[in-house]
Amino acid sequence: MYLISSVSKIKAAGLEYCFTDRQAKRALAEFYRNDEDLDQIDWDVVGQQQWNNVAGYQDRMERKQAEFLVRDHVPVACINWLAVRTEDRKRYFTNMITDLNLPIRVFLDTKHQLYYP
Repeated sequence: MYLISSVSKIKAAGLEYCFTDRQAKRALAEFYRNDEDLDQIDWDVVGQQQWNNVAGYQDRMERKQAEFLVRDHVPVACINWLAVRTEDRKRYFTNMITDLNLPIRVFLDTKHQLYYP
């Protein structure tokens, strides 16, 4: 399951955050706190379904894993929607969200837009 929020919701909640230009645990990862630096993320690579490194782009996999990190926790009020892979998981989370009376949508990712086969 993916929990999806937005930079604007995280900022509006006054939460401390940072983001990286690649997988955060990599030694070459750069950490940013200024929204003006969002252009440091390789958005073309992030948006592609191809994961493997290719000739001339040996850090493609780690760039694809750029991260947005929130300190301590993300309040439920900051969650826009959930993404799941199976109808069973969608039912499970939809029932839970309904029982808790939360305004969160559940997206079934049948076309692998967020998950990759």
